[in-house]
Amino acid sequence: MFQAIYKGTRLIYGNPESNVGIVTLWSKPKELAQRIDNSKFCVMGPLYSAERGLDLLIRNLLANPQINILILTGVDFSKSGIVLKDFFEKGFVKGKTDTTEKPCWRINSQYEGYIDLDIPEEALNLIRESVTLIKVQDVANFD
Repeated sequence: MFQAIYKGTRLIYGNPESNVGIVTLWSKPKELAQRIDNSKFCVMGPLYSAERGLDLLIRNLLANPQINILILTGVDFSKSGIVLKDFFEKGFVKGKTDTTEKPCWRINSQYEGYIDLDIPEEALNLIRESVTLIKVQDVANFD
């Protein structure tokens, strides 16, 4: 059963036995959830910012290893979807944030995306290896 560690009130819950999570980017999860059979996903939520939100998404995935398929859909105003895709495809390096110069894991992307250093490199690589990211234009048509 999915246990939200962060931002649990922003998430929509479906089938606790499902292995599918849905990232809606800037699209409203409640509106998308009305168009999808909730037995097909475990949890659904937004990713507004890759600079702050990606870290929380990764923490929730680490706490819930049953989620091994992540559907990426929705409007990508802040390029957080591109950064999430780049995390899985291109990885990350040790670096600093642009604004505060705080040490972090930087996503190998043309856009900013950070994960706190307290998450071990091995855990991040485990997520990259064990979770499949699938980009879907219209999640209501995805089966």
